[in-house]
Amino acid sequence: MNRRRFLSISGVGGIAAVNGCLSGTPFATAPVDLELWNETAMAHSVDVVVRTSDDDTVLEKTYDIEGVTSGSTASGTVIREAGFTRATDGSVFVVEATLDGERTAEHWFQATCVNQDIKDEFHIVIDSGESDSLEFNQSHCS
Repeated sequence: MNRRRFLSISGVGGIAAVNGCLSGTPFATAPVDLELWNETAMAHSVDVVVRTSDDDTVLEKTYDIEGVTSGSTASGTVIREAGFTRATDGSVFVVEATLDGERTAEHWFQATCVNQDIKDEFHIVIDSGESDSLEFNQSHCS
């Protein structure tokens, strides 16, 4: 085989070999859940905005959540926003929550469970301390 024929064949083969790699095949995605927990005895209104790291809003909603009653779970009253968006492993979200139109808190979360077939869950907790406050946490892959 001459040199030109070898180069033309190997060049076409090389292009075919990387064709799928350069086309930006999508990464695995999974749904993300948000839970709002009220651990206080009072009802509250919470404005929630969730944005991606690119500043795209993926959730913007006001929740009215009842206080802890005798029928509540041990952790209080819970509102679940199941699968409000999809994420790839490493996706970053900024969550801003405003409690009763007065106190605003912000936190970021990173999706870490996508490749493990476990849903990422972000939690906003209204905690009863000296004054009702907002706390953030998330589930961790195990």
